[in-house]
Amino acid sequence: MLPIAALAIVGCGDQPQEPTGGAGGTTTTAPAGGGGSGGTGGDTGGTGGTGATGGTGGTGGAMVCTPGETMDCYDGPEGTKDVGACKGGLQTCDAEGQGYGECTDQVLPAAEEDCTTPEDDDCDGEANEADAGCVCTPGETMGCYEGPDGTEGVGLCVGGQTTCDPDGKGWGPCDGQVLPAAETCNTPGDDDCDGETNEDGAGCGCVPGSVAVCYSGPPATAGVGACKTGMQMCNDMGTGYGPCMGEITPVAETCNTPVDDDCDGEVNEGGAGCVCPPNQMVSCYDGPAGTAGVGACKTGLAQCNDQGTVLGGCVGDVVPVPETCNTPVDDDCDGQTNESGAGCVCLPNSVAPCYTGPAGTEGVGACTGGMKTCNAQGTAYGACTGEVLPVAEVCGNFVDENCNGQANEGCPLVSYATDVKPIFANRCGPCHTGNGSGGHNIGLNYADTQLASYYCPGHTKGYCALVRIQDGSMPAGNPGSVPAAEQATIQAWIAGGQQP
Repeated sequence: MLPIAALAIVGCGDQPQEPTGGAGGTTTTAPAGGGGSGGTGGDTGGTGGTGATGGTGGTGGAMVCTPGETMDCYDGPEGTKDVGACKGGLQTCDAEGQGYGECTDQVLPAAEEDCTTPEDDDCDGEANEADAGCVCTPGETMGCYEGPDGTEGVGLCVGGQTTCDPDGKGWGPCDGQVLPAAETCNTPGDDDCDGETNEDGAGCGCVPGSVAVCYSGPPATAGVGACKTGMQMCNDMGTGYGPCMGEITPVAETCNTPVDDDCDGEVNEGGAGCVCPPNQMVSCYDGPAGTAGVGACKTGLAQCNDQGTVLGGCVGDVVPVPETCNTPVDDDCDGQTNESGAGCVCLPNSVAPCYTGPAGTEGVGACTGGMKTCNAQGTAYGACTGEVLPVAEVCGNFVDENCNGQANEGCPLVSYATDVKPIFANRCGPCHTGNGSGGHNIGLNYADTQLASYYCPGHTKGYCALVRIQDGSMPAGNPGSVPAAEQATIQAWIAGGQQP
């Protein structure tokens, strides 16, 4: 049987229509059903056209959906979709548009609830209800406490809360509970939950509220003099005692009280207001500070009263008096003896320059001053030692012995011809006359004695002859042979101007 579309074309006159199912065409709108066989050509009664090309055959009928189109689907029981783990899926139109494929990705109710999963597996609105293996409802909570009986709610101990595991198979940890711990005074609570707080343990120094004897002064002073013990109370934490109340500890000794303030076993031995040890004889001195024990000064003794506040009169002390050289001691106690005062002439054992010669002669010519030493009492100087006084002038030298500013005044004139020539001729002649090895005839010729000397620069040969006689270099080969008297004559000649 031909498709309806093909029947409509057959017998339609000279105007053949392209069949929808001809051999040359492809039907795209045929409804579902069997495919056509194609056209047979024109009418038998004429020689018209050969007819349209036959189609390839229809698809068998019209499409019911667009190929690739999707739509929601769910094959589970009504009322379970989107409950618990259940959810819908998608089905896709096939390539021919003839229908939808299977529902994919849908989740259907499980036959039984599985409490090993957190979901509502059977999609009945409850998760992990009382099925096999489930002990509680996930997320369910209840109170809990794992400490010893009788300790919950005592001291710091409190219960906690436990929550059912997500798989419903057990309870989680007991959160928030506080269990008994070792007692310690480092916290203010009853750590071991026994009804007592800080009775012992780490950090504990005493039992809270207890009292004890205390003393913060040196141990040996408790109960001595004014000192006494006090009491102290343990604090609420048991970590230590509070302040020591009522104790009296040592203070600086003072004579303003009649007791032993520093608790050393002695009363008023020293301190504010104290002058001396009570009832004792003490050293005393009424002189200026720094003079006791110096020179004639010395301390005495005085009696102290029974409070140590007043010292009696000083007996036996020696205080400074004006210095005097009439005694051998340091009267004013300044460390110096007889340095001034009645009878004093000079400072004992001091030295001073001195000169006993005529006025105007000290330091002139040979005259010089000396030194004199004060005696040990300071009452007089000793002899002037080391001074040189004027004496009669000595002729024949360069010294002003009488210290009048002139040397050899009043002495007879010494000449070369009369006095010196015989000495030079006798002592120096072998070398210094005629053709002697010494050259220049100083032994016979006055003019030669006045020539400049190379041996004694700045002086004459006559002058230098005496120098060389005195230093032993002349006479050659016979040093020291010129008598002192002859040397004095040469000296006087030189001093008198080396007269011809």
